[in-house]
Amino acid sequence: MNGKPLTNGSITLEPADGKGGVYGEQIQAGHFLIKASAGEKRVSITASRPSNELGPDGKPMDEQFIPAQYNAKTKLTTKVSPNQKNVFEFKIEMDQ
Repeated sequence: MNGKPLTNGSITLEPADGKGGVYGEQIQAGHFLIKASAGEKRVSITASRPSNELGPDGKPMDEQFIPAQYNAKTKLTTKVSPNQKNVFEFKIEMDQ
C-alpha cells in the first residue's frame, strides 16, 4: 500500500468467469498464502481500521479504508497457474 506492505487485511480470489470456488485468506505483514484452483481470477483486497464514528456500544466502529477500486469495484486480476508456485504482488495506491 503506497509502496509499503499492508499490515493486516484480507484477499479473495474468485473465478473471473464466475464459475467455481471462491478462495480467501488473511494478509499479515504484506504476505498471504492461499490455495486456489488454476485459472483467471478476480482479486479483491480489504482492510479495516477503527473510525471516528462510535457504535451503539460506545466503541469506535470499523471502517473499510482500502478504496473500492481494489475490492467492491475491483479491476485487479491474476492468473493462477497449475502445478507451480504462484507469487503475486498487488500494488495499492491511495491518497494519504
